[in-house]
Amino acid sequence: MRFAVTALLAATVVMASPGDDDDDYYPQTRTVWVGGNLKISPQELWANVGDKVEFHFLSGPHSVVEANYFDPCQHNGGFASGHFSTDESHHQNSDVFVIEIEDDSPLWYYDGAESECMDGAVGVINPPSSGSRTIAGFKRGASVERSSSNPIEHQGGSVITL
Repeated sequence: MRFAVTALLAATVVMASPGDDDDDYYPQTRTVWVGGNLKISPQELWANVGDKVEFHFLSGPHSVVEANYFDPCQHNGGFASGHFSTDESHHQNSDVFVIEIEDDSPLWYYDGAESECMDGAVGVINPPSSGSRTIAGFKRGASVERSSSNPIEHQGGSVITL
């Protein structure tokens, strides 16, 4: 099972790179893993308008919640998956949270479960190509937060069952 997860994570890195900017672009599905020792993988993901991003939840309680760069562990009103709890005997939850990319603006987010955000479970879709807003800075900001918000209901996306 661990080999399969390792292979999936390696494939995710390849799929996380941006597509070509030609007229024949077909929307892709990108995968983000939430939980486990990796916290969020990949932490940086590039996606084109129309692409879908699937958040797969590993064992334990997890969620993904959109935030602002300067308020890293607080919900900004954007997407929120709601709570996903996966039994330790199952490696992955059968439900997946999916969002569609509407523009190329950065989407900063975190795992809202317990202290996950403060412990470094953060990510960004379409990180800025230049400037001071980096995933390392977002992670540093999250590490000094005292709490995180975790909306109960999902919004800004949909839940599908595998």
